[in-house]
Amino acid sequence: GLRIETGAIEALSDHPWPGNIRELDHTLLRAAISAHDGLIREEDLVLENDSEIPGIQSGQVASLDDVEKETILKALEAHNGNRTHTAKALGISLSTLKNKLRKY
Repeated sequence: GLRIETGAIEALSDHPWPGNIRELDHTLLRAAISAHDGLIREEDLVLENDSEIPGIQSGQVASLDDVEKETILKALEAHNGNRTHTAKALGISLSTLKNKLRKY
């Protein structure tokens, strides 16, 4: 399973979260992709303000599909295009990953 170190939990708790739950979800997905040996460390977190979050323009929050697509593409890149490893890192089945890739 995935674990989160204390420093990462404190950083998440201290962040103002100007967006909504999607911002937190996106941050945790990105951290899970970056995490080594199943442990999310503080340095795996990318805590951004509204103007730096991909997909936010003129106060608009990125769609869940856009966030999911970006997360999948980053995971594929992190795993050198290996779909099996990417699916495992994202916690989804290989068939689900293939379906999402077709969707995007």
